[in-house]
Amino acid sequence: MFLTAIGAIAGLLLGHLVTYFFASSILEWSGVHVDALRFVPGEGWLLLGALLVGFVASIGPAWKVYRVDSLQLFRT
Repeated sequence: MFLTAIGAIAGLLLGHLVTYFFASSILEWSGVHVDALRFVPGEGWLLLGALLVGFVASIGPAWKVYRVDSLQLFRT
């Protein structure tokens, strides 16, 4: 979950940074003015969705590790 949260936040910040640098190109190409320094409420749902996907994706590996006999790991 920690890596998922870091990745989601880093991706969100990187997206805003790239948008900041290309705002004039976006305006010229599409005619849409974007404000890269403004966070919209929908981005919170995006972070929540990313955390949910990360949680669901971690269930399988965690279950496999839970089922392993810990003493078997130390035997040669």
